[in-house]
Amino acid sequence: MATWPRTSMGRPFLEKFADVQWEVNEDHLQLWKDGKTGYPIVDAAMRACKVRGWMENRVRMVAACFLVKDLMLDWRESLFHSSSPGRIAWSRNRADK
Repeated sequence: MATWPRTSMGRPFLEKFADVQWEVNEDHLQLWKDGKTGYPIVDAAMRACKVRGWMENRVRMVAACFLVKDLMLDWRESLFHSSSPGRIAWSRNRADK
């Protein structure tokens, strides 16, 4: 955080992504949370997270990338769902690179 303080202020890791226009779609967000997107690996990851309260690293990255790259939903919306919001944020920052 000392090196990139803007990331703690809701700014993206890479400034070129500051103007991304996120979708606002509560239905898609709820389908993602419930594991009913129609993409088996994403659905399995989200359902496992719901049951166990955690998910493996690779499927966490798949679920996070699906949220921000395919659904174009702001990753911060997932913070209210995730048992480990910092890990979703980490996945999102890795996807930007």
